[in-house]
This record gives sequence, structure tokens and C-alpha cells, in this order.
Amino acid sequence: MDANTKVCQSREIDSADLNGEKVMMNLDKGKYFALNLVGSRIWEVIQEEIYIKDIINILLEEYDVDKATCERNVLDYLGVLENEELITVK
Repeated sequence: MDANTKVCQSREIDSADLNGEKVMMNLDKGKYFALNLVGSRIWEVIQEEIYIKDIINILLEEYDVDKATCERNVLDYLGVLENEELITVK
């Protein structure tokens, strides 16, 4: 997975907003997930298929973070979501 990879939410995941943060349930695995503010924002952005580089650019506009740190953190975070089968990677 790199900045030119496309990602989107897995359709098997139910999510809800709880005071600005997302909570999700993988019904197939019976697992519950809670996302912090930035994780919740990424989850919103990936409702539709999007390039990772576009996610990074959105976050760079919205948060005070340097590009290298943002890219590394986004890739790490999406790797976790992929391992938990919460996203589709193309």
C-alpha cells in the first residue's frame, strides 16, 4: 500500500457517530472499534473510493502536521484497518 493506492470502507461494517467520534462493528467478526477524531475523519473521507494521497492532502489542509508524518501515520492507520478487514484496498 502506498500513496497511489485506492481505499474505501468495507460495506460489511456498521458505523455510528458518538460525540464526533466513530464507533464501528464488524458483524462478521463480532469486533467493536472506536476511532479517535482523526481516525473518524479518515473514515468519513473513505466512504467512497479515494487515493491515499488525496486523504493525506485533505488532512494536511485540516490539521497542523508535516507531510512526512501525515503520510506515515495515514499508511500505518490504513494498514491496521486493512488487517481488521474494515477497508477495501485496490
